[in-house]
Amino acid sequence: MNWADVTFQVRQVVASQFLKENDDGQDAVVEFERLMRIVIPEVIGHPELILSFEKAVVIDKLETVKCLGELERNLLDMVYEVISNPKQVVAGGVGETKVKPKRKEHKLKPLACFLSEIFEQFFNCSAPYTLEYQPTWLQSVPNQKVYQNVWDDVSAVYESLVDHQWTLAERLQTYEKDIKGGQQRVDIWFEEPFHCMVEFDETQHFNQYRLRTLQAWDGYAHTSFDWDQYVALAGATTLPAGTTPFQRLKSYDPLFPPFLDGEAQDNRMRQRAFRDFLKDITPMVMPKVNPTIRIHYRVTHGRIKDFSTEDLQAVEAYVMRCGILDGMRLR
Repeated sequence: MNWADVTFQVRQVVASQFLKENDDGQDAVVEFERLMRIVIPEVIGHPELILSFEKAVVIDKLETVKCLGELERNLLDMVYEVISNPKQVVAGGVGETKVKPKRKEHKLKPLACFLSEIFEQFFNCSAPYTLEYQPTWLQSVPNQKVYQNVWDDVSAVYESLVDHQWTLAERLQTYEKDIKGGQQRVDIWFEEPFHCMVEFDETQHFNQYRLRTLQAWDGYAHTSFDWDQYVALAGATTLPAGTTPFQRLKSYDPLFPPFLDGEAQDNRMRQRAFRDFLKDITPMVMPKVNPTIRIHYRVTHGRIKDFSTEDLQAVEAYVMRCGILDGMRLR
């Protein structure tokens, strides 16, 4: 279900039932959508994300722009109802109807909900989160001005990943017009007051290139995961070059071009390791962001979805053992 489907169903309710005697109903829908685009634009692209927010949290966010009346609150109730219980959506507004299949629950939602409960109990405050969040400040290509304080570290890690063939500065300068940046995705983003990224790392995140990043930066003493375990897992796996999406980039990246002759490549592994490092180093660049929390697949006994109670209990034990909550600062 996309946002157009959501607003179409809400407008139907406004027109035929709930607000049939209110001439301002449709205008209220337009104004409500405007507020949503300002405050939580990620929901417009992925409506189901609103279900990860408590309704009171959404109201608080919207009221940073405009004080909500009963009408706007009722519209929010309708949005939650439509997304929670998808109904028949009329194609194009008239004519043949089709049933939209219910979107599968995100595989990390149970983990996110469980972590939210842990945070709430430990800090005694609400812990709203968003899945697959793309912060504007988390870019896939580092900007030297933004990373000025740690540019030497970023450059050293990059040079290690490209076998010291180039420097980061010269590649950025030479291919300035060709490099496509874009925002990285965060598996789970805990919002204010936590400002914290949580990454769940599957097997493809552990290899010889990730090992290079883990060993190249001395700032890992201040991160929120078990660095020793990550080094051990990365060091135990040497992945060969190949043609799968886990090994070879589908499109050309000037920072990580093909390094080998033939179809088999390893540049996707190098690129992924670099982007993971950029997430790790983010708190050094964005003072309000807490250290990145990383949980690896071994913690959940190899499962990457359909987590059992035992898996989640193991996550809690990992979080407590690593002292992750003790090092988090609410802002």
